Amino acid sequence: TSYIPTVRGRILDRTGVVLAVDEPGWDVEVEYRALTQQWVQDMAEAAARVELGGAWKEMGITQKDAAIAEHVGRYAEVAEQAWQLLSDLGDTPPLALEEVRASIVQRTERIAARVTEANRQNRMAELQEDVSVAEAYMEIREQHEPHAVLFDVAESSIGVVGDLIAEAERQAIDWRRKTTRGYRITAAPPPSAFWLEVKPVRAKHRRYPLETVTLRLDRSSFPGPLASDEPATVTVAGVAMHVLGQLRPIYKEDALLKDRPFLRQLPSEQWVEELGGYRAGDRLGAFGVERAAEMTLRGSRGKTVDRLDAKETVVEIPPVAGRDVTLTLDHRLQARAQAIMSHDPDVGLMQIQPWLEAPMPVGTQLNGAAVVMDLKTGEVLAAVSVPGVTLGDLTNRRFEVFNDFTFEPATFRATAKPYAPGSTAKPLILAAAIAEGVHDPDATIDCSLGYLYESRPTIFRDWIHRASEGAQNFGVLDGVTAIKVSSNVFFGVLGQRLRPERVHGWFSAFGAGRRLELTMDERAGYVFDPNGPNAVGLANMSCIGQGEIEMTPLQVLNAYATLFRGGEAIRPRFVRGEPHREGKLPIPDSALRVIREGMWKSANEGRNGDPASGTTYQLNLGEYGPTRPIFNAPGVTVYAKSGSAQCSPTVEKFDRDGDGLVDLPHGDIVQQGAHAWVVALAKPEGQREPTIGVVVLVEHGWSGGKTAGPIANQLIRACQVEGYLPLPETAGPEGRD
Repeated sequence: TSYIPTVRGRILDRTGVVLAVDEPGWDVEVEYRALTQQWVQDMAEAAARVELGGAWKEMGITQKDAAIAEHVGRYAEVAEQAWQLLSDLGDTPPLALEEVRASIVQRTERIAARVTEANRQNRMAELQEDVSVAEAYMEIREQHEPHAVLFDVAESSIGVVGDLIAEAERQAIDWRRKTTRGYRITAAPPPSAFWLEVKPVRAKHRRYPLETVTLRLDRSSFPGPLASDEPATVTVAGVAMHVLGQLRPIYKEDALLKDRPFLRQLPSEQWVEELGGYRAGDRLGAFGVERAAEMTLRGSRGKTVDRLDAKETVVEIPPVAGRDVTLTLDHRLQARAQAIMSHDPDVGLMQIQPWLEAPMPVGTQLNGAAVVMDLKTGEVLAAVSVPGVTLGDLTNRRFEVFNDFTFEPATFRATAKPYAPGSTAKPLILAAAIAEGVHDPDATIDCSLGYLYESRPTIFRDWIHRASEGAQNFGVLDGVTAIKVSSNVFFGVLGQRLRPERVHGWFSAFGAGRRLELTMDERAGYVFDPNGPNAVGLANMSCIGQGEIEMTPLQVLNAYATLFRGGEAIRPRFVRGEPHREGKLPIPDSALRVIREGMWKSANEGRNGDPASGTTYQLNLGEYGPTRPIFNAPGVTVYAKSGSAQCSPTVEKFDRDGDGLVDLPHGDIVQQGAHAWVVALAKPEGQREPTIGVVVLVEHGWSGGKTAGPIANQLIRACQVEGYLPLPETAGPEGRD
C-alpha cells in the first residue's frame, strides 16, 4: 500500500486572481552538524587522527585539542566556500542564507534547552537533590537530521548540487571504508566531504505569485512638501501576507496531529486510516487564511495498492484536492494601500513630518493599520498592517520576525491589536443617547465651562480649552457641531446621562469587547466592567474613547458600517460568501441624520483659524505649505471623524531567557505621543448612502487629522483608481495603471 499526496486548494482574490497555489519544486537540505561548527570540528579531528596514527591514543586532551586546531582553519575555509556556492546556486544573498542557518540553529538550541530543563526538573523532583544542566542534557531529533536552507531552487542548480554530491561519494571511498565494525577513516577528509551533508529534496511549494507588486502612486494630492507632479514608483513586497498567512510543517508534538491523526484506533482496537488526517511532516496553515481555512484548503490523500501477484497497481481511493477559497480582497487595491502606508521615503505618509510638532524626531517611521470595506456587504477590500512581513521574512528571518516584541511585525494590527479608539467613539455614543431617549436629536448642551467636572477642571476638558485663557471654549453645542469640533465635554455629559450599564451595552452591541468571528487572526478588545469600581468615571471616559476601552481598527470601522446602515449589523469578512446578518440595533433615523451631518461638517466645513472648523476639514502646515482640505478626491463626498487617543509610549521589549514570554519592558522609549485615528465614509456625489468605509490608525501619529487624515484621503483616491468609487476623466497621471 502507498499513498497519493493531495493538492492544497488555491486562495484567490475577489477578481479570481490566484494569490496562493501548490506547485512542485526543489529544496536543498543540509545536515544539522554542517549548519553549526560541528562539521568543521569533526573533519579536523578526523584529519588529526589520520595524521598522528597510533600516537593519537597516547595523547592527552590538551594535545589532542592542539592537533585538531591545526586543521580547523582548512575545513572552515572549505565550509565557507561551499556555503558561498550554495548561495550562488540558490540565488540567495549570502547574508540571507546565513540568517536561515542562524534561525535554524537558534530554534533547535532553544528547543533542546527546554527539553533539557524539563528533564532536569523531573530528575530533581525524582532524586530530591540538585541536578546540573550537564547531567540532564538531552539531544533532540532536530540535532540529527537535515534542515531545508534553500527553497524553490532551479533544476539547473539542483543538477550541479547532484554532481557535487556524486563526486563527493566517489572520493569518500578513498578515505572512509566500511568494515564489520562500522566506518574506518583511512585518509584525511577531502574538501568534497562537505557535500555528503547536502541533499536535494523534491518538495511541494506553496507559491504566492503576486507577493511582490510594483505600481505608480500619484503624489499630486499629497500634503505640503510631499506633493509632486511626478508619480512615485513603489515596489510592495508582502502583498496581503498578513491575510494570506503561510504554511509550516507539523511536528509529532502538535495537538492537531492528535486531534486529526492519519491512523486512528477504534474501540475494538482496530486501526483505521483517516486519509484527511495528518502525519508528521505534513504542512498546515500557520496563521492567516491558511490557518483559518485549513479544513477547506487541505483535501485528503489517495491510496494505491501494488498487487505483486498480478503485477498491477490499483488506485483504491483517488486523492481529493482541497477546495479553493476566494477572498473579499482586491489584490490591486491591497497593493496600492500598502504602497500608500509604506516606509518608502518617496511616499512619506507614515513618517513624522515637521508640521506635526510631535515629540519624536522628524523622519521617524510610524506603524499602524488601515482597512477598506464595502459598507453594504461588510466585505473587506483591503487591510494593511505596518510593519508588514514578506515571504522572504517568513522564510529567512522567521525567528527575528516572531520574536520582535517591540514593533511586532507578525501581528496583524487591523484585526489582532486593539487600541483606545479616541474620539472615533463619539458618534457611537450620540447614537446610543438618542436611541435611549436621554438626548433629543436637536437639543443642545452648554459646554462653556470647558471641562466636565466642576471640582476637577484639569482632568476632563475640551481640547481647545486652556485654563489660563478662561473664556476660550466651545460654548453651547448641538450634536452636529459637537461631532464637527469633537467636544469632550458634550460626550462626557451624554455618558453621565446614559450611566455605565447602557454605555457598556451599546459599545458591546457595536462590537467592542467581542470577537467578530473572522476567518482571520483577531482579538476581542476590551470594554470596562459596568459593575466594577469607578464604573461611572470609566463610562464617561469611554464616551471619548479613553480609559478602559480598546477596539481593533476593523471593529471601529464595522461599528460605523452598522451605524450608517441604520443599525443593521453584518459580520465583516475576508472570505466571500453570503452576508451574515446579526440583527438590527434600534438606531432612530433622527440619530443617523445628526451624525451624518456632523461627520460631513467635520470633513467639509470650516475656515482657517476658526475654532468651529471640522477636525478633519483642513491641514494647516504653517511654514511647510498652504492650508488645504484634507479630503480632495474629485467627485466623491466624504463623512469623517478623527481621533487622537492618549496612550503609553512604545518601549523596547525583550525575551531575554528565550521562554517565549516578554520580560517587563525596561528598554528605551522608541515611540511616543497619541495614536492618530480617522474614519472616513465615502460615496459618489449625488448618491444617497456611503458605499466605501476607510479606517486608519497610526501608532503615535500625534494628530488624527494631520497624520491619519491624508492617508485616509489617499485610500479613498485608491478606491477611485481601482474602480470602487467614480474616477473623473481629469484623474491624476497614474490613471487606472
